[in-house]
Amino acid sequence: MSAVDMIVIAIWAAFFLVMFIMMRRIQRRHGKKALSTIKNAPLWLNAFAVVTLVNFFAFCYVAGKHGGDAWNGYHQGGHYFLGAKGGFYIPVSGEFWRYSYYHQLSTWVSFMLLFIGLLWHINRSQMPKT
Repeated sequence: MSAVDMIVIAIWAAFFLVMFIMMRRIQRRHGKKALSTIKNAPLWLNAFAVVTLVNFFAFCYVAGKHGGDAWNGYHQGGHYFLGAKGGFYIPVSGEFWRYSYYHQLSTWVSFMLLFIGLLWHINRSQMPKT
């Protein structure tokens, strides 16, 4: 595992830890009402959730159809390989490798933004009205 992989894993672990702590604080402060507000999410948040899920399933389909993704693969000396769990590598063009890399990146970023938007909505909807 490379140093970049370790940094990415550390960033994700920190992100999910912060999200977990925020959810626990909101739940302690507002009880079960915090989870019921998800049903009343605004249209933009619901639409973003649908787009995020469609993007995720599209990524899974493409990665499955082509035998892997760029984050599990590598590039060396102008040759690009998609990787899958288990150490199998499939040669692909540089353009497709970059597409796979950025598609997976967009999936992770959209999930992060969805969680942040969900926490924002829950926190905002539980604030006392003035």
